[in-house]
Amino acid sequence: MGNVSASERLIVALDLPSSDEARALVARLGDAATFYKIGLELVMAGGLGLARELSGAGKRVFLDMKLLDIENTVERATRNAAAAGATFLTVHAHDAKALRAAVAGKSGTGLQVLGVTVPDPDLKWNEERQQHDYGAIDWDDFWAVVNGNGPCNKERLATRVKAHADGQWVRDAALAHARKQAARQLIQCGVD
Repeated sequence: MGNVSASERLIVALDLPSSDEARALVARLGDAATFYKIGLELVMAGGLGLARELSGAGKRVFLDMKLLDIENTVERATRNAAAAGATFLTVHAHDAKALRAAVAGKSGTGLQVLGVTVPDPDLKWNEERQQHDYGAIDWDDFWAVVNGNGPCNKERLATRVKAHADGQWVRDAALAHARKQAARQLIQCGVD
C-alpha cells in the first residue's frame, strides 16, 4: 500500500436503507473518513446521487454493484459509474464478456474495475428448502488459512505489523499523557 495513510485505506460501508441515513453518517464522520462503499441497496435509494456528491466533495467512492448483464449494459453502467466519480466498481468476474465490457466502459478514466467471484461453485439458492445449498468444505484449505498459510497471509501480516509500528507514536503519546495526568493528581493531592 506504499505511503497510503490508514484513513485513506479505511472504506466505510454505507450499508443503509436510505440516502438520508447515509448522508447523516458521512456528516457524523466528517474528515475522519475519506472513502465510502455504496452497495446495490443504497444505489436503489438514491445512492448514485450520493456517490456524485461524495466524489464532488473530494471523497473516494467504491460502488459495490457486482455487475452482471449483457455487454452493452455493463459497458454503459461502468461509464456512468466513472462519470459519477467512483474509484472502484465491482463486476462479476466469472463472465468474461461482462468483465471485458466493464474494462471498455472505464477506458480513459481513473475507475478501477474489481472482478468478484463466488468461491463455491455449488452455492445456490434452494427454493424448496428456502436456504442456500453449498459444496463440501475443503478442510485442508480451511486449516491452512487458520494456521497462517492462506492466500495473501504474508502481505496481510506485514500490513498489520506496519500499522502497529506506524501507531507507536499514538501509544507513546497516550502513555505520556496518562503519566502527566497521574503526576498532576499527585500534586493536587499534596503528594510530592
